[in-house]
Amino acid sequence: MVYMHRVDTKRRRAKVLRIIAYGLTITLSVCTTVLLLYISLGYRLDSKNGHLIRSGLLLVDSKPEAAQIFINNELKDNNAPGRFVLSAGNYSLVLKRSGYREWTKTVAITASGVKEVQYPLLIPTELKSQSLTQMETPTLVSQSQDRKLLLTYLPSAQRFKLIELNPDNINQTDIPVPAAVKRQDGQIGSFKVIEWALNNRLVLLQQTLPSGEQELLSLDVGKPEELVNITTLYGVAAPSDVHYVGGNTTQIYGLKDGVLSKYNLKSAASEALMQNVRSYQPYSDDTILFDRLSANDQSEVGVFKDNKATVIIKQPSSAAPARLQYANYDEHNYFVVSRPDEKMTLVYQDPLKKPVLNSQLPFLKLSFENP
Repeated sequence: MVYMHRVDTKRRRAKVLRIIAYGLTITLSVCTTVLLLYISLGYRLDSKNGHLIRSGLLLVDSKPEAAQIFINNELKDNNAPGRFVLSAGNYSLVLKRSGYREWTKTVAITASGVKEVQYPLLIPTELKSQSLTQMETPTLVSQSQDRKLLLTYLPSAQRFKLIELNPDNINQTDIPVPAAVKRQDGQIGSFKVIEWALNNRLVLLQQTLPSGEQELLSLDVGKPEELVNITTLYGVAAPSDVHYVGGNTTQIYGLKDGVLSKYNLKSAASEALMQNVRSYQPYSDDTILFDRLSANDQSEVGVFKDNKATVIIKQPSSAAPARLQYANYDEHNYFVVSRPDEKMTLVYQDPLKKPVLNSQLPFLKLSFENP
């Protein structure tokens, strides 16, 4: 007797379908991964000619908003802010708004990159002044960093006045001189603003008493009763040349006998950061520009960041202490060094990047009679 194997066509068909399904799933997964990879790398299909191109993202904003956005003389958006996907290359960017001057710039778009142009400040074509209030002549006038507050001091009344610069609602607040401010025979003397904090609420003040004695104060314009007399708090260890530590208004930088330290206004503690400092200028929360004397009595100018000092320039110590500034513009950091006894101001671009040569070369040299 001969036995014949029966072929189960349904099971075979199901097996074939499973193999096909697995193959399609794997193929789709690979294609999707490749497609997403190309998109992340900035590749796009040009709808005009069907060619594959690499593109980047351009983000545009303006102050005030709702400006028209033109790219290569073509209107792309009637109301800023705008978001545009563009092929890699250079573009002419123009912002227009009725009653304001045009703002123009050439922007470079890199493949798979993101270019943010969010700093344009549109200037009115006609500037008009408006009288907000009247007062006796103050001996101190200072505007907050956001330009929304005006702090004045009226010596005859021995009080500060805080004015909110809102044309639609003029709000004025009288601030009596807090008790923590030192007096001499009932006299307060004069005040000078050293700097406003980044939160636009606290102010570092220098008080000069009738005898010429000076005091350092930290005033909260919203809570004047919490004024901190830095000179009284630290006594003989009180620093000079003080600045707030970025957005932290409970801490300040200060110099004492060439030692740059961080001072805590709540605990009266201090932490030494650098020695032999001749001048310095803080920037943001963690960056300090410095001019210090080295072990071989040279002047070293550089940037202190993340507890590391990077020296940019070395000069003879006979040169006067440098005046220093730092700024960020268009995705680059700029370090500006100027000395009172010289006519040259040096500008360094991205100073913390490792230079090609042994020393950093200036990005720009500017000549001034009096820097």
